[in-house]
Amino acid sequence: MSNKYYWEGVDITDITGTTSTNSNINNYFSGFPGNTADATEISTQDGMTTNESNFNSLPSPNTSYFCYNDDEDTDAPEYTVNGTSIFTKTISSQRLLVSNTSLSSTAGNGTINIPSWCNGVKIIFFSTKGSNGTASTTNVSKTNHNYDEHNNDDYAYDHNYRGDRGLYRSRHHHNNRNHHHRHFDRAHNYAAQSGGAAGTGGIGRVGWFLKGVTFTAGSSNTINYSITQNAASNSTITVKENGSNKAIITIGNGGNAGNGTAAQYGTTDDTHDNANHDHYNSGTWHHNNQSHYNHTDGSIAGDKGSAGSDGTMTFTGSTPIYLYYNNSNTTENTRATIYYFRYKTS
Repeated sequence: MSNKYYWEGVDITDITGTTSTNSNINNYFSGFPGNTADATEISTQDGMTTNESNFNSLPSPNTSYFCYNDDEDTDAPEYTVNGTSIFTKTISSQRLLVSNTSLSSTAGNGTINIPSWCNGVKIIFFSTKGSNGTASTTNVSKTNHNYDEHNNDDYAYDHNYRGDRGLYRSRHHHNNRNHHHRHFDRAHNYAAQSGGAAGTGGIGRVGWFLKGVTFTAGSSNTINYSITQNAASNSTITVKENGSNKAIITIGNGGNAGNGTAAQYGTTDDTHDNANHDHYNSGTWHHNNQSHYNHTDGSIAGDKGSAGSDGTMTFTGSTPIYLYYNNSNTTENTRATIYYFRYKTS
């Protein structure tokens, strides 16, 4: 206990969560309990999303999930410096830090009792990027494929004719004039191809409330949570007022990506189509066997792995001003931190 500083019947050490003092604050209030944290504002981030009209309309500082911001000055504890609460005064880029509880990546499922003096919470929340896939290292080098083509054509026939004095004479011809053996040495050059690139894991998210989810202070208010580290899975944080849902945050992790596939060598399909043509010519059969087809496919590069699904943030119930943006971290030791506020009630 501070034994000195109270506001609305609440010990300031409960609001700040510490009995230690800060030299910057001591310059204004001697022995005032409280630690400070960096309140430097962030610039627009990749994937920035907010329910405010635009980024420049966010309360200042826009990192005020852990502290009272300028818009909350009249609702902050009334220890003032030149008309401004010490809780909303930025001193050397620092502001007073309020009491808080963190949930680790291994927190699982559970319930946190909100302090009975607290009537508002802000929350910072994290989801993780999915793992990238693995690029295929199965490449194919340039290759040549050789094959032979053979084509044979042979026929025979008999020819009967009337000779001198009306006698029939028979001549048998085995004609080799159209008999040939053709040999082609054909080379197919297959270009080198690479295995498929790795897929990209789905992006994660990081965000926070800049205004508190408010409720009536009491001993039956809780935070229910379910935290998962699994890719493409949701964590939930539920603010309950006297057993009833006040606000729900659903935090989706990015999905894992697929692996690249192997490159494929070129292939040759030798197809023999034997078309038999029989012709009867003056007592002699003519038989022809023909047609040889050759089909070639070139080498094929591997396919890139599929991308993972992106992480999500959704809000149900009471939704104060928030922002979130893309998170490229595949691990986060802390998945959420709940900050406890006391807002002016009278």
